[in-house]
Amino acid sequence: MGQTTKYTLAENIPANEFLNLQGRQFSKSEGWYVDLDTFFERYKSDQIRYFLANNAPEIKDSDFSWKDFQKNNNTDLVGTLGNLVHRIMTFTSKNFDGKIPNGKNLSQGMFDVLNDVKKRKEGLEKLFDEYQVKKACYEIMDIARLGNKYFDEMQPWKKIKEDREECGNVLFTIFSLIEQMAVCAWPVIPETSDAIFNQLGIEKKISDLGWNSASEIKSDGSHKLNEPQILFRKLEDDEIQAEIEKLEKSLAAKEKTMTQNFEPMLPEIDYTDFAKLDLRVAKILEAEEVKKSRKLVKLQVDLGFEKRQILAGIGEFYKPEDLVGKSVVIVANLAPKKLMGELSQGMVLCASLDNSLKITEVHDMPPGAKVK
Repeated sequence: MGQTTKYTLAENIPANEFLNLQGRQFSKSEGWYVDLDTFFERYKSDQIRYFLANNAPEIKDSDFSWKDFQKNNNTDLVGTLGNLVHRIMTFTSKNFDGKIPNGKNLSQGMFDVLNDVKKRKEGLEKLFDEYQVKKACYEIMDIARLGNKYFDEMQPWKKIKEDREECGNVLFTIFSLIEQMAVCAWPVIPETSDAIFNQLGIEKKISDLGWNSASEIKSDGSHKLNEPQILFRKLEDDEIQAEIEKLEKSLAAKEKTMTQNFEPMLPEIDYTDFAKLDLRVAKILEAEEVKKSRKLVKLQVDLGFEKRQILAGIGEFYKPEDLVGKSVVIVANLAPKKLMGELSQGMVLCASLDNSLKITEVHDMPPGAKVK
């Protein structure tokens, strides 16, 4: 099936740790999550793309906090990358009739800057190949920092009064830096990179040009820029505080609702009744849907001393592929029973409340360990 279709097969699949929200696990049932529809009404997709890449849980758990989101946006996207693009665009539009100045007489120092960018770009290619997106984000911003530093050191606002041609060479150098920076940033913030190309007057898309394409900037002084546009807006403290309060109110409302819907306690039993249950740790080896059933999932589990099949009514809450590898608690001495024509030799223990259900996971214990 599909043998004649040209698919791009996965060669390497990176595995990350967990991303938490404001110091705790995401949970839609508890109201502890960020609604994406609402999010994208207020923020750009590249803002969250950059934050997630810059804070990727590559080797340990990381956290999405609204304060860090604000800091990443205001410091990096606005204050570093956005500032570089906007300051040179507005300066050139005002002083060079909206055209990138002639760049045919660059000094050795200017070539040194561009060679530095070239080396950084080569390093970024390696980082992306190795899925080191956090380091890649730092290097992208470091190119922007290099551009801002060079702009400040060369002081084009002074140089234009002293040597207009030299000022033009400085600007050409920075525009060339920005062009390559946009290409480097495209895997992380593609819409922004394309927007930078648009402001630079480059009609082609980065996705069409490719990573190692030649510069599209004309060096003869005829390259026309488009109107300067602000790439990112600053996020204010009050709107971020409102997001935090909204999240906390959502959690509180869910907790209040959940406390009102606890199932009543069952009649008291003697310890001897409880002791009849043989509770064991079982590792899920395989999981698949049961045909014609919305709820049942067929599990093949390892009990350490034997393997067996269990049918669990968790299909509305878990995808089979997400269960493989998990260690759960089962009732091991429950009498076998046929469900939907399949034999079930035990029961997986779960916690449930209202419309939420979670399997009872166990960590750092081998299959077959007794639960007491």
